Amino acid sequence: MYEMINKKLDQMTTVLNWFLGIILTLMLLITFIQVVLRYVFNSPLIWADEVTLVMLTWYGYIIIAILVKEGKHISLEFLYSRFNQMTKKGLDLLRNILILGFAILMVYFGSEMVINTQGRHLPASHLPRSLLYFPLIISGLLISFYTINHVITLLFPRTGREAGDRR
Repeated sequence: MYEMINKKLDQMTTVLNWFLGIILTLMLLITFIQVVLRYVFNSPLIWADEVTLVMLTWYGYIIIAILVKEGKHISLEFLYSRFNQMTKKGLDLLRNILILGFAILMVYFGSEMVINTQGRHLPASHLPRSLLYFPLIISGLLISFYTINHVITLLFPRTGREAGDRR
């Protein structure tokens, strides 16, 4: 069961990485076109900055979730490495509980912001303003899934070949 959940999380992360690649490519393309139109033809696209801002917001929040999955968030490794295994396990559990709490707050407040912006649109692109806040919910949910997976791994370590694989 655990391996199936791990496999699904890995598949979801692969899809998210493709999604992020597409977003990054579109942001670069739109920005390049905007620069050419603005400085060469003196006729900028009025919606380009807003669309790029929405895509950048999505990109940033999804990347945060993937970095949580991979354990690549900021840490004090020089201090952490001085502790014994039991203390490290306790600190890892505390860290994951704090991250899970933060993710739940992201979902809660992101939902409030999406609800509060219903019916409002961005001025130039006329996209729903809630698109700026919806990634908080998605990222919070993803971080929750990944963090719960980390906690399960900490509390119930696998045996044999997989024991060295923390994720």
